Order: sequence, then C-alpha cells, then structure tokens
Amino acid sequence: MFVDYIRAALTQPINIIPAIIILFIIFKVRAWSKDDGIPSVKSNIPIVGNLLDYAKDMEKYVRESGKKYGQVFQINLLLTNTIWLNSPALNKEYLFAREDVWSFGDGMGVFLNKVVVPNFFDQLRVLVGSLSRGISNNAAISHYTNLAGIETEKAISNWANRKEPLNLFKDTSYIVHKIIVQCMMGPDFYDAADELFDLLHVMEANLGSIWNFILPEWLPHPAAKKLWAARDRTKEIFNVRLAAREKEPEKWKKELDYISYTLRDPVTAHLKDKYSALHTVLMFAAHTSTVAGVAWTIIEVRIPMLSSSGLNC
Repeated sequence: MFVDYIRAALTQPINIIPAIIILFIIFKVRAWSKDDGIPSVKSNIPIVGNLLDYAKDMEKYVRESGKKYGQVFQINLLLTNTIWLNSPALNKEYLFAREDVWSFGDGMGVFLNKVVVPNFFDQLRVLVGSLSRGISNNAAISHYTNLAGIETEKAISNWANRKEPLNLFKDTSYIVHKIIVQCMMGPDFYDAADELFDLLHVMEANLGSIWNFILPEWLPHPAAKKLWAARDRTKEIFNVRLAAREKEPEKWKKELDYISYTLRDPVTAHLKDKYSALHTVLMFAAHTSTVAGVAWTIIEVRIPMLSSSGLNC
C-alpha cells in the first residue's frame, strides 16, 4: 500500500509534498535509531527533540551530552548530523597536525560556505598561494606599513577627541578593517569601508543563527535572507570597482594593493568572480585573531598590570 502511494505521488503533483514528508520522517527515524558505533545523543522527543534542546542552549547541551555520552558522540539535528570529538588524544592530534593538512574548507567552511560563492573552497590553495606571494615582497610590505601607520594615527587622534568611552575591541576592529581595505583592496574601496564593515557584521550575526547551521543553504528563512543580501551587496561593491579598473588598466598597473596583484597574476586573474568571497574570508580572519592581538598589545602598552591580571585569570 505504501509503495502504491509513493508511485501515485510521482504521477500526481499534489501528493508529492506529503510523500516527501513521509519519506523524510521514515529516514530520520531510521537514522535516529541506527547504531553505527558512535553514541548518539537521545532526546525525549524523537527527531526534533535534539534540535529544540540545542537551540535553547547550545553550550550547555553539548557539555551535558559530553558528560553523559563520553568524549566522542553525535548529535542528529534534522538535516545535519554532527560528530563531536573532545578527547585529549584528538586535541593533541589537532595541535600537531602538519600545516599542509588543508582542513579549512571542511572546518570553518561549514559556516563560511554560506558567505562565499560556489566552488570557492575548490580554489583555496590557489588563492592562499597568491596571497603569500602578493603581500610578502618588500615593496608591498613597506607600502602596507605606511598605510597602517596613517590609519592608526588617524584613529588615535579620533579617540583623543571623542567624548564617549573607548570600546577597545570594537574600535580596534574598525582600525584593522580600514587597514585591510587600504592594503588588500586598494584606495578605490576606501569610500566603501564603512559599508563593508557593517555588511561583515550582518553576515557574522546571521551566520550564528541555529537555522543557518541546521537547514540547507538554499532554504530561505529570515537569517539566510539577511546573510544573502549582505553577501550579494559585498559582491556588488567588488564588481563595480573591478569593472572601473578594467577601463583604466594603466592607472592600476603599478599599484601595490593585493587586488591589483591578483589581477596581474595569471594564476588568479581569471578568478575575479571569487575576489569578494576571498576578501570576505580575509576580513573575518582579521576581525578575530588580528584584532585580538592588536587589542591585547594596546592593553599591554597602556595598562601592563591589567593585562597580566587578565591573562592569569
């Protein structure tokens, strides 16, 4: 009878959606009850229980699951199945992994693939190799150092004349962002620096949505729509400026910003459709580790005792 229903659904469009739902539930129940040797977190409510508990308090849920199921366990969240590996031995393995282990696309890519263009991570080796070549020559380093000094002086002057209190990490993030725009993108992007900063924060805020984590990338929901809009606007900013550069190739021939280098490099010149994605990833990277390093340096210089106290906590 069930087979007859499925067969009928394939010939009657009105029945397709219920058939898909039924099949989905069957497969999820089977996956939920399947024993593959890795302990599965079980909720009191089949199928959706894990999702509800995970969305309520992710940190607590994972911590309590670890206490109950051990150092290696899996959490089934409707459309995703996440395996958590928390053993000291595995952590040590991660720590000493060789630098030629390319896991970025499969690790952070779980989140960042929602803000990059299709096939971006397939070109990651090429783009990262280009980055190393493009910014490591003496002329570029000298140019970037000068730009960083100018932006830092402007920021410090602004801080000195500002009445509201300094928000160290937020304000440091803004300085680093302006430097990234100047050095990596070029002077023609500088007028869009503030908008790019805001767009990055929109993407960051919506990447953290539980729905972006568990639902397919193509499924529209409020967080996804905001994320897509910010990503598309970022790409538009790049497209406009890249098109303008194509009209004046001589003007940009000797510029030292990283985009100028990638446009000259035959290895990356044909990847222009991925430039906005690459620079979005670079901005995300700069707004985490780089900002933290700069902020702690400022604390160390201005209030060494506070830095020591904070690090000892």
